[in-house]
Amino acid sequence: MKFTIGDLAAKLKLTTQTIRFYEKRGLLPDPERTESNYRVYGEEAFRILTFIMFLKEFGFTLEEIKNILRIDPSVEGFEQNVCKLLQAKNDDIVEQIKSLEEKSKYLESFVKICTSGDHEKLKETEFAKFFKPS
Repeated sequence: MKFTIGDLAAKLKLTTQTIRFYEKRGLLPDPERTESNYRVYGEEAFRILTFIMFLKEFGFTLEEIKNILRIDPSVEGFEQNVCKLLQAKNDDIVEQIKSLEEKSKYLESFVKICTSGDHEKLKETEFAKFFKPS
């Protein structure tokens, strides 16, 4: 099956600019061209774009995605290379979760003060200090 850039973008809910950007960044192979010089994409481009979107959902950067796409599945150690990249991303996500949990606990402490009615304690919080006139 062949797609114009507009058809491919619509099918994947992307913009044509995004597809062109991925081409320029080397994530997609150069598309075929019609006699009128329009881009024409095949199933491979559809598959790659779908995979890019999947990886982006997990927070992979375009550079990381590019590295993943370069891994040759026929090379010995393919699985180990992929597993290393996935483990590194999972480690990043675990760290982000820890950081977000700490931030959430910090904000919860302010919310408790706000809802306690203890106005004196509220005046001493970092948030209240920001609103004090200088």
